Amino acid sequence: FDGSNDYIDSGLPSSTILDNTSSAKNITLSAMFDVDTLADTEATNRLWVIADGGSTRLGIDCNADDGGTGRVVMRIGSTEYYSDGTGTGASAFVATTGTKIHAVVTATYNSATNISEMKLYVDGVLTHLATNQTSNTRGTTTVKLGSNGDGSTHFFDGKIYDVGIIEATVSDEYRKRLEDHLLCKHGQERLV
Repeated sequence: FDGSNDYIDSGLPSSTILDNTSSAKNITLSAMFDVDTLADTEATNRLWVIADGGSTRLGIDCNADDGGTGRVVMRIGSTEYYSDGTGTGASAFVATTGTKIHAVVTATYNSATNISEMKLYVDGVLTHLATNQTSNTRGTTTVKLGSNGDGSTHFFDGKIYDVGIIEATVSDEYRKRLEDHLLCKHGQERLV
């Protein structure tokens, strides 16, 4: 992914993953990647995007925060949740270029537009916890890898080794097994 125009269109409608009629829908996004450039522009370096048109409904980015520190980001709409240690039990994580990173976002919806709990894990460590977040309803834009929801901007600059969408909020045990598998598969030892 060159950061200028590369992306993958999964062909899978976002509404298939997160439908508007579900009273409770849970999802886990996973990505193993390294980033070549940490942009200081918000909303760049999109990895996974479940969207409605150009607007993100649930996604993972990796860029620099307002202070210039590299962060993995979970995103709902225009709101960013950085790997900055916010939330009970969370620890900060600093992203650097050229380093393999595994990010997992779990989102537990209690209605079609309310996420009761979102967690961002980076390399096995909880780095952000947010509760009671509002998400707009999801449209029929297809799930994208490496860009915004309509494939027009926010292109990822780096390598993406592995991705996954699980239609459930995975347990800590399952998440750890997934991380161990991906770290081993891609030649990296567990960090925690």
